[in-house]
Amino acid sequence: MANEQFSDDWRVMLDSAGHPFCLCQMKSIMESADFALL
Repeated sequence: MANEQFSDDWRVMLDSAGHPFCLCQMKSIMESADFALL
């Protein structure tokens, strides 16, 4: 996990080469009032 996190809803992870990527819980995002499919 990266030292700096930008949100409680996302986790910034680092791959073996040091590149960042984000993980989230899809269920909580899909149920959010702010979620919309474009």
